[in-house]
Amino acid sequence: MTRQRLLQGTSLGIALVQFFLGGAYLFAPAAFQASLGLTHLPAWAGWPLGMLGARFFALGFGMILVFLNPWANRGWIQAMIIVQAVDWLVVVANLVSGTVTLSQVAVAPVLPIVFIVCLLVTYPREHAVGLAIGS
Repeated sequence: MTRQRLLQGTSLGIALVQFFLGGAYLFAPAAFQASLGLTHLPAWAGWPLGMLGARFFALGFGMILVFLNPWANRGWIQAMIIVQAVDWLVVVANLVSGTVTLSQVAVAPVLPIVFIVCLLVTYPREHAVGLAIGS
């Protein structure tokens, strides 16, 4: 399997996760949070969580663009790496402070690292383009 195919598979997988989270936060924020053991959300929480859902959809869309044309959409790959790094730092900070428990954050401490590693390993490089054009 080529690096480009691995990147496309990674970007499609990330897109699916982003679309799932986008739908959960946009259409059922209280139910989704309750499924993680985070109850008693104030009524206004649906407002920022709905806006968060929209951003998840936008990032999922960006990963679909990467799937379709990785080289032309390297900026989306870079943005996703940054988002995942910040996500991981926020999760770890909240775990360390005791704000949330490991069972509440589910796979949030692991997925960002997996996504970052996969995106970095398969990132489109200059020499790969030259090889692809020359073949």
